Amino acid sequence: TTEIYTLSLHDALPILDKPFTMGASPQASLTTALDIIFQHQNVAPFVARQMIQRMVTSNPTPAYVQRVATAFKAANWDMKALIRAILTDTEARSASVAAGTTYGKLREPLMRVTHLLRAHGVTAAYPSETDDVARGQPALNLNQSPIFASSVFNFFSPTYRFVGGKMSQQGKVSPEMQIATEASVVAYINAVYDIVANGMIDEYNNRSGSLNFTEELAAASSASSLVAVINRKLFGGSMSSGLISHITSACSAATTNLDRVRTGVFLAAVSPEYLVQK
Repeated sequence: TTEIYTLSLHDALPILDKPFTMGASPQASLTTALDIIFQHQNVAPFVARQMIQRMVTSNPTPAYVQRVATAFKAANWDMKALIRAILTDTEARSASVAAGTTYGKLREPLMRVTHLLRAHGVTAAYPSETDDVARGQPALNLNQSPIFASSVFNFFSPTYRFVGGKMSQQGKVSPEMQIATEASVVAYINAVYDIVANGMIDEYNNRSGSLNFTEELAAASSASSLVAVINRKLFGGSMSSGLISHITSACSAATTNLDRVRTGVFLAAVSPEYLVQK
């Protein structure tokens, strides 16, 4: 026997075991449905964790997630409150916490390039044809380009573990590693070398978005002074003594101020310390 049910527009339908009455305007119905969904106990921690992963660290502690989730819910799902809670939390601002071996996140390829450009005064890679940034250098074998994720779930999974890696061995995730391949790692190094030397390039071989090295050139007569500028602009002063020594030595061997600057910025931007955001 087949039973056929006919629902009135005003019948109450359950959403997550909560009554939901049809019949209001589309906007009102959507608002009510979203309110019911967001009240579910899993939603605030789910959103909080993924936002923390994108902005601060891939492996936030449960306490960090709970504090952010509580603030998000208390603010009635206000995104500004969510972001404020993430960026002002102790785990986002403590130097001792950041020193942990599993703290931080691998910087996505596009974010590395964007950070490098912004740190050196580039506000638009292709001022006359802004859409070209989606088809330009960041898309060349880096496994990432603006608005071209392979699915609606982003470029990588928030739960991805790099099998055999040290993070995975400690039970930690490293989402951005999912799009890292031998080819993309080499492509990033090549892209940075070209950007530092010549600026950005689009698919039509048009050059634009040259880095502004005015501050670096002013300090380039001294390799140590130059590295201090690079350390401040690209690392927020957190460059390790070993990396400082390595880049200073390489810059000292350059024959001109411009070559010294390009050498320093290039080595800094491809270093593991730059690739990991803390």
